[in-house]
Amino acid sequence: MCVRPPSRTCLRTSAKRNLRGESEQIKEYSIALDVFGRPDSFDQDTDSIVRVQANRLRKRLAEYYSNEGGHDPLRIAIPIGQYYSDDSRWWGPDNYFKGGQLGSSDQPATDADDPDMFETERWGHFSYAIPAAPGRYTATFYFIERRFDAANRDRYGEIPDGQGTAGRLFSVYCNGKAILRDLDLIKLAGENHALTRRVSELEPNAQGKLLLEFAPTRNYATVTAIEVVPQND
Repeated sequence: MCVRPPSRTCLRTSAKRNLRGESEQIKEYSIALDVFGRPDSFDQDTDSIVRVQANRLRKRLAEYYSNEGGHDPLRIAIPIGQYYSDDSRWWGPDNYFKGGQLGSSDQPATDADDPDMFETERWGHFSYAIPAAPGRYTATFYFIERRFDAANRDRYGEIPDGQGTAGRLFSVYCNGKAILRDLDLIKLAGENHALTRRVSELEPNAQGKLLLEFAPTRNYATVTAIEVVPQND
């Protein structure tokens, strides 16, 4: 596999740290300084070098394993959305989902404490069946609007202006009960601004799952991250 020097160094550094049990050091800031020679004043909000190179490397790995590397006994993967957040919490990759599609963006979220949280999304009409032991839970949902601009115009040009169909509107259900209704991200937060919503008193169904459905009313639903934690009474 042929990988350009910056990506090669990024891959080698990340792999070595992971093998040494130092995966908590695989963060955007440290990679920017150690691999790309950025100064201590590196600002991930204005410099997307690490995200750009990670996306390129992820695509190159996918191409390699779908062709000449298809029979390799060992595969290297860079899961989308798997990282340590700025508060040192580990966020796993997208899991427990049904339906929808993945999307990503190199554009940093505006005024977000942790821009990486909003780098990827699942969009469409989809659901998550999250395993949960008996009890009550609090779910925090992270959203951002990148497809529609401040005037609710479709950036991809697939929704014609002036037809009353522009903009995104969707609801979130837990085990069939609406917990977030008629979310309009432009109205609630604006273009490229992070939005979080927290819902408590959630209980798993008889199968031991929190079934979260993202149902579109107009165009597609979207979410960038979900956090589910036991509720402290």
